[in-house]
Amino acid sequence: MENLRYYLASCELPMMQNGKKAPDAPPDGHKSHKNYLQIGPEPWRRLENIYPLQEAIDEAIMRWMEERVPSAPLDISETDEPEELLSVPCRFTVEFPLGIMRRPDTIIQMVPWIENLPLQTTQCALHSMFPQTRDSAFSLVGDPENVDKDIFQYFSWSTGCPSDSQSTSRLTVAFQPPWILSDKDITQFSRCKSFPPFRKMGDAYPTQLADSKHRLWGKMWDICARQRTRWFVLTSYNNWVFGAFSEGWSTAFVTDVYSFDSCNPTIVECLLFWVASSMRIGGTASIPKVPEPIAHRFLHVSVPPNRAQIDFENAANSESHWDGKSDEAAPSAGVLLTDTASCVSGLSGAGPLTDHPGYQPSLRQPLLVSWLANTSGCLPPDAPSIVPRGVKRLIPERAGARLGDWLV
Repeated sequence: MENLRYYLASCELPMMQNGKKAPDAPPDGHKSHKNYLQIGPEPWRRLENIYPLQEAIDEAIMRWMEERVPSAPLDISETDEPEELLSVPCRFTVEFPLGIMRRPDTIIQMVPWIENLPLQTTQCALHSMFPQTRDSAFSLVGDPENVDKDIFQYFSWSTGCPSDSQSTSRLTVAFQPPWILSDKDITQFSRCKSFPPFRKMGDAYPTQLADSKHRLWGKMWDICARQRTRWFVLTSYNNWVFGAFSEGWSTAFVTDVYSFDSCNPTIVECLLFWVASSMRIGGTASIPKVPEPIAHRFLHVSVPPNRAQIDFENAANSESHWDGKSDEAAPSAGVLLTDTASCVSGLSGAGPLTDHPGYQPSLRQPLLVSWLANTSGCLPPDAPSIVPRGVKRLIPERAGARLGDWLV
């Protein structure tokens, strides 16, 4: 490579068009309403606040490129990786045969577009610039716990195989199809300011996160916490967002949305800077310090395996004998109700419930009957009420007597 700095500043991702069998994308400026990630509120998810990274991040990327990326001829063959290439097209420098790239109909068919173009180019450039990083590489993670694999998958920048317990992951690159993660969806993700707090189970207990941007943030947090990678990238290939989580995992920082054909910086420049930052290479970004509980900084985040999807659409079958009619509630519960006067209930023409054909006296439990019989023997029948001398009764003996007026 004659001038790596010029190449990284000039390369541009080619446009990716959806396949003929791909689902219809939403109109411009609209959400897809198809991002059905199986993410609900969880007590162990610590995320609270989300802060934007302003234009200063662009200046930091451009300054680092100017200072650290060589402009002198560079021997790419020194990487000892024949499959690594600077594959993103660039005027007068690199051409890529896009005819071999299939238009994606599914999320799996998006993998070559992301892996063979921006990720391979970033990996090749980083290995040639910093030989100490050659034991790290991008790889697609086959996560068996990812129940959303049809609409959400991710790569990991790590040493060794990401599934190996001895590997160390530094950065996560998550991706969704553009018909799932539309321009509006990823913009709302980038501009989200906070994450809803967990509420204990009760009358207002939510079983799902109502907003798609919150589900996406919850998914990203869970993946990064499980992989222990504070640095992350989210993309639909058409749009890219770069972010990081704080030391205690309660705060996130995220950039604005970058288009696939962005310049100053380009997508490859952003990726190179973000991967280098995750590896703490000199001159790169560091995650800002924020006030957090001390326990969050030292205690490991334990994210349990994803739970099976729960369908709340159909109500559970009732175990009572009630067939759904309100006037038969009493016999199904085994309670004997007597007639209520129409002047009190406001109903007229209603006979005693015991006359209803659905009434079953046998539903009264023998234990309850025996308990009532024993209790009634504790006091003699018509036992006189004990009233101390000198204290007059407050309620007249005569029924229907006037008791006085209310004081307001």
